[in-house]
Amino acid sequence: MATPKEKPVQMPLRERKKLKQRSDLLAAATGLFCDLGFERTRMEDIAAAADVSVATVYNYFPTKQQILLELVRTNALSSQEPSAEILKNPPADAVDAFMALMKIETGDIRGEPDKKLWRELLASMIRYQDSRAEIEELRSLFRNNLRRLTKVLMQRGNLNGDIDVEAVIDIAYAIFAYHFRQLVCLEPLSVQQSLRSIRRDLKALLDGHAA
Repeated sequence: MATPKEKPVQMPLRERKKLKQRSDLLAAATGLFCDLGFERTRMEDIAAAADVSVATVYNYFPTKQQILLELVRTNALSSQEPSAEILKNPPADAVDAFMALMKIETGDIRGEPDKKLWRELLASMIRYQDSRAEIEELRSLFRNNLRRLTKVLMQRGNLNGDIDVEAVIDIAYAIFAYHFRQLVCLEPLSVQQSLRSIRRDLKALLDGHAA
């Protein structure tokens, strides 16, 4: 006799409404950051765009910097699951393996609105030092994935066992960060062009270390 399937536990209605409200506020803020810029956007503007009271915005996000931090957190966490799949069985070629993670980290930047938002986020991440520790912790997720990948490739014999792991991570991260900034700051530059430049630089870094 077949065992009846358990019904999935549904989130209480109140919690679903809170999550939707939070999502709506983030979407409203994202649109305004693109249109007006982070500095010029006021909490009152976000409230009007989301059709809620200003008090509601402050209830979810006490400061505008907290909205910024949430956008950065959402982006950083969204790459963790697909990156974990790569790390289970990365390509044997070290450049291909690193590129697989960097494609995920680059994400889907489609045109000037996405680039403008990222310019605002990057500038604000530098400007607001009170969020620096949390932002660096989120950035470390990508560095940790690079570290795990390097060690897997070394264990499998795809990279020499005597390489300086931390040096490789620092340089690989710097390569990615440089080209990502170029991607969002230069309007004609496409994601594919950026990825080709990243591959070129990774090849120069890793080819001498392939086992």
